[in-house]
Amino acid sequence: MLDRISISQKILLAFAFVLICLLAVNIYSLLEIRKISTIVNQLTAVQFNLWDDCQRMEQATDNTYKGMRKYLLLKKATYAELVRDNIEDARDTINTILQYPLAAEQNLLRVQLTKQLSSFHALLNEMFELHEGSDTGIYIENMKLNYEQCKNTLAKFQLFGYREINRSFMKTRDITNRYEHNLIIFSALTCLALLIMFLWINYSIKHSLNTIITGMKKITQGDFTTRIQGFRDREIGKLAIYYNIMANRLTEFDEVKASFIANLSHEIKTPLTSMRESLSLLQEKIAGPLNEKQTRLVKINLGETDRIIKIVSDLLDISRIRAGVISYNFAPGSLVDLLRSRMMAADSLAAKKNISLNLAHESPLPAQEFDALRLGQVIDNLLSNAIKFTPEGGTIEIKVGSKDNFIADHIPPLPDELTRNFIFFSIADSGTGIPDTLIDQIFVRFQQGNQWLPDHSKGSGVGLAIAKFFIEGHNGLIWAHNRSGDGCVFHVIMPEKPGTNNMAEAKNV
Repeated sequence: MLDRISISQKILLAFAFVLICLLAVNIYSLLEIRKISTIVNQLTAVQFNLWDDCQRMEQATDNTYKGMRKYLLLKKATYAELVRDNIEDARDTINTILQYPLAAEQNLLRVQLTKQLSSFHALLNEMFELHEGSDTGIYIENMKLNYEQCKNTLAKFQLFGYREINRSFMKTRDITNRYEHNLIIFSALTCLALLIMFLWINYSIKHSLNTIITGMKKITQGDFTTRIQGFRDREIGKLAIYYNIMANRLTEFDEVKASFIANLSHEIKTPLTSMRESLSLLQEKIAGPLNEKQTRLVKINLGETDRIIKIVSDLLDISRIRAGVISYNFAPGSLVDLLRSRMMAADSLAAKKNISLNLAHESPLPAQEFDALRLGQVIDNLLSNAIKFTPEGGTIEIKVGSKDNFIADHIPPLPDELTRNFIFFSIADSGTGIPDTLIDQIFVRFQQGNQWLPDHSKGSGVGLAIAKFFIEGHNGLIWAHNRSGDGCVFHVIMPEKPGTNNMAEAKNV
């Protein structure tokens, strides 16, 4: 169900989740703050007020006791009034204390204090009724005893109140600590949930886009067979649909183009061959003598005809490869001898630009098997490109050897067939090299690494694609890289005996 949600809905879902989390945190915070507020209000309304009343009670009791002693000593009415006022104040205070809701233990102390104060006040009132000359000694002792009892009980009552205040503060601290702990856990879980949601959204978008990007890369490499299925995201799903439509159209156009090129190549190869034969006869002066200007024109036309025939042959090879009718004839042979023969064939082209072709080879080489026709075609293409891009007076280095002597600046991952033993050859020119932005595309048909050169230096754009297919037909690899100085190097590695397992894929050619 989640894979059917659009990207905007996923983002909205994440936003709603964040709002819900924030709302939950706020509600939880309000509840905890209300608990703390309730405890503080209870402290303010009961224990703190109770503490003040106890202080008043203690002061009134002290004043009553001291005033009564002075009255008994001096018999002045002012002291009697002072004692009565303090007794009244103590009674008012105890009545106020009786109104507070207290815990059971503290309530027992309050009842005990009330009784003791009543006894103390009753004793004082009785002492006011004594006649002059009466013995007050026993009354003074009882008054002192009652006073001390009241003081002790009041002290216990105050101590219990202090403990209640401290207990309330401890409870508040526990609630605060629990709130902080729960808030940290909740925040961590929220962050984890948000991270998971972010990774889910990121993965769903990135995975979808990477799949489409991979398909687009294959299209740029000439592979139009990839189709994208299974995306239910509204936006990505639409993109995948239009990608598939585009790939289908490109496949149709590619098939039409391939059919057109194949038919055209077949149609023009025969007249081109006839034209070349006629030009050859003219060059050999079979039809009569030629002057110097005519000879030069025939030579130019013969060279251009050979170039066109080469392009047509390459296009026909592409058609055969796509049709799957290419076969290989592997036989024992000498790679060094094959390279020498192809170098001799390219000597005349190299001599026009005063380019030196140098061959360095390992001796002896392991026994080899290859298709001389197909591999010779690869070497011809590589030598032709090297000569084309090497300036006049330059040098082309050809090296041949086995795995033990193979050295390269850049080596791609090797398939299993090449991890044990292989033979190699490399062709290095001294030209300008290939721009880094184009070097990965030079083996794709109709793509060229010489797009920055003048038009007369460009070819058909299929030679390296054919070379790659033929090398992969030998279960080998071909790649290129720019040298640290000037020029470009093409490396080819192949197993000593290719076998019958063909790694090449005609659909990409």
